[in-house]
Amino acid sequence: MNGSTEFKGHELFRSLSMEGVHKISQISEVKQFKAGDIIFHPNQEAKNLYILVEGLVALRFPATEEAFSVSVIRIEKNDLIGAGALLGSTKYISQAYCVKDSKVLSINAKKLRQILEEDKVGSFEVILRIAHAYFERYISLMNKIQSIFS
Repeated sequence: MNGSTEFKGHELFRSLSMEGVHKISQISEVKQFKAGDIIFHPNQEAKNLYILVEGLVALRFPATEEAFSVSVIRIEKNDLIGAGALLGSTKYISQAYCVKDSKVLSINAKKLRQILEEDKVGSFEVILRIAHAYFERYISLMNKIQSIFS
């Protein structure tokens, strides 16, 4: 994929050199999903980090395969999906469900991690942005849970 402009335009990669961005573009691809499609399932091997380019995705947590699932996080344009794959998680813990037709940028997490290890300064900023995104999701989820009990 030739997505250097798209990468550099995404806040997550702004601290990386153009060389790093180019390397990432080589391990990435744009994928299209229809409304109702599943990007990944819980317990599926976590291989990719995703960035939502267009559409709407819900992160859902099913209790069991027989039970109904609960959408707990709304993923919108430029949000990360499946970042645990980059952080060393071997399996996805949720289901990424396409609420609308969606386009995602799929990045091989293992290879991305290797690229980030080459640029310690730039990669520190990338990991800080991922941590910030996850912390905001955590706060949002805690607020939703708290509102149920208040």
